[in-house]
Amino acid sequence: ITVRDENKNAVPNAKVTINGVEQTADANGKIEYKVTTSSLTLKAASEGYVSSEQISVPVEAKIVCGDGKCEAGETKENCPRDCIVCGDNVCDIGESYENCPSDCPKPEGFPLWIIGILLVIVLIAAYYFLVMRKKKGGEE
Repeated sequence: ITVRDENKNAVPNAKVTINGVEQTADANGKIEYKVTTSSLTLKAASEGYVSSEQISVPVEAKIVCGDGKCEAGETKENCPRDCIVCGDNVCDIGESYENCPSDCPKPEGFPLWIIGILLVIVLIAAYYFLVMRKKKGGEE
């Protein structure tokens, strides 16, 4: 945000109140403010200038979808990666059973039928090995 006078010149060291939080502009009349709402209430004052207040200044935030933060201007509709809504019966990207069990199903454990098949294969192999060993031992 840059504080300017009526001639569009920067106002150095102006006191700026944004949504009730006061900051001081730098020598170039600039302050940095992280936008978290869609509108701001601004008030600027500096010695030798008439104070000015603007209510509900619309904010055009640059939406950066995919940065892992649901920020002003982002919604589940325009940025589902950042704005995950747990409880909407949709298992979105970034949701899992651990962080949103109401949306995502519990992952199945290792299927028991696979363990059963592996056990049968091992038993058949062991039986075959023992039978072949006995036959070899009996032939000598």
